[in-house]
Amino acid sequence: MTESRLDVSGGGPAAKRPRLASPGPTARLDDPLAALHERAQLGCLCPLPAAQLTALTAQLSAADSRRQLLALSTLQLLQEAALQQLRLGSMCRQLQRAVCAQRQADGPLLEALLALLASGTALLSCGAGRCLTLAALLLPPGRAQRLLEALVAAVLESERQLEVCHALNALQRLIEQHDPPESAAGGARPLPAGCAAISVGPDPETLSEIKCAITALLENRWVPVTQRFCRLLTRPAHETEVLAFLRLWTTIISVKNNLSIVETKSFYGRLEGLMSSLGGDASPHVWRAVLDLYAEVLCYGSTIALQDCVAEEPAGLAHALLRQTRAGRLLEAVPYERGVRAFAGSSSGGAGGSGGDRPLMQKTVLLVLKALAVTVKETRCESSSEASARSAGGSGSEEQDMVIIERTLREVVRRLDGWVKARLPFHPETPMSEWAVVLLCDQDDYLVEAMVCLLDLCAGLAERARVQPDFERAIDAHRSFVQFLGTVRRDHDLLLDFLISNETCFLLYLLRYLKFVRKHWARFLRACGAKLQEVMGVLIGLRISLQQLVARDLFPYNVTPILKLLERCEQLYEHNPAAG
Repeated sequence: MTESRLDVSGGGPAAKRPRLASPGPTARLDDPLAALHERAQLGCLCPLPAAQLTALTAQLSAADSRRQLLALSTLQLLQEAALQQLRLGSMCRQLQRAVCAQRQADGPLLEALLALLASGTALLSCGAGRCLTLAALLLPPGRAQRLLEALVAAVLESERQLEVCHALNALQRLIEQHDPPESAAGGARPLPAGCAAISVGPDPETLSEIKCAITALLENRWVPVTQRFCRLLTRPAHETEVLAFLRLWTTIISVKNNLSIVETKSFYGRLEGLMSSLGGDASPHVWRAVLDLYAEVLCYGSTIALQDCVAEEPAGLAHALLRQTRAGRLLEAVPYERGVRAFAGSSSGGAGGSGGDRPLMQKTVLLVLKALAVTVKETRCESSSEASARSAGGSGSEEQDMVIIERTLREVVRRLDGWVKARLPFHPETPMSEWAVVLLCDQDDYLVEAMVCLLDLCAGLAERARVQPDFERAIDAHRSFVQFLGTVRRDHDLLLDFLISNETCFLLYLLRYLKFVRKHWARFLRACGAKLQEVMGVLIGLRISLQQLVARDLFPYNVTPILKLLERCEQLYEHNPAAG
């Protein structure tokens, strides 16, 4: 990027904007920053004299904002090149001195970047935040501590919205970082011929130490941090920084970022308080971010569904969500009508046109389904523990507990069903087990996780003889599966794609569902009705395709359990389809 190109990014019509003349080769030789920028694109600084490297820090403090932007761009190029070379195991000696030196941790470069972070200029603040993120990754964790402390202090103490927002973004990017596989450096540019290189290697503990340092710094101040942003939830002028805070919170809790429950336990404590601060005045953007945070806590398909017992924190949030839903406070506060509308002429997932924020409704429905499934799973775990602890023929307290819980679940389902049908043109008799599939069918990950929740709800209450018929239809996993096959046009190849993809938990779903079918064959027959032949045709086609791929060693993992269950269901269908 040259200075003239940098000027083009300014505001105003292109024809009227003042431009810098393109510097020729001689002018570039006279401009240390321009020369440094050119060499940064090559990833090698060897030809440059050491004195020229000091121009970068000076230009970050220049009076001309265009020069500051060019300096930030140059620094980011240098840092990204250093990270690539670090992963390759060989780095330009001059680059290592310029980017990874001790002075970045406690010298003028850090001070200049923090000043730009607080500058109040959007591009400068954003660029400084990205450079601070990269600097933390390049420095040893012990030397990056001051940098991390400065970012956390900005979040807690600064009154400048841009500084707070980009400090939050920098912390989020650091938490999200993952050690790249060895092949990740394959696209890196090789060092130019004649470049003096040294052998380097990434410290495998660097990322985990940085993440631990960030969570430790935030943990000590989490109560005042959450109190600050909860006060801003309904203030439109602070929406950007509130969204950045909610993204950071979600990232800390996310299971994808390899932080243990011990390291993140403190970050669950204020979740219910966030709900009470939300209200109907918060914008749809803030609502979606809060729902994303709650959905990450109740990560059912990827985590909770696989665990033997439910942890205290997600169980507590699930109970709070169900209380709010049953009382009508949660659903009525969701700003569905104020949200983003679909494009004109777009489908509403088979339910006719929608006059509100469809993605917001999808997130809300999935969250309530997760809360229902978590509560049933927790109850079953507690019942199993109590049953194993007491002698045979014990008290009937378990049955009484289930009656109370079932009553709560039934009321929540009734509330959710009425809320959705008041906003989308579903037939009044359509059960939740069917309309949930229609509503979520354009989001594969939402759809499959919702079907896992419905399946576990159905399985958890399947042995109870007193389940009311309307509630049984609402959570019927067989109805969901038949409706799902309709959304994929009864094409077994699409089911095969779901099994191969790692973007959803479809393997978990299909494995559990086929076991459920085998155990409750008569219920499966009743739910399929006249569509039984079509449904079994899809399952048989899937079994044939899987066997062909396995025979040619083309399937990516061991799918034998699925094949055996498909064969068993086929045997039930062929030999005695009417038997339970």
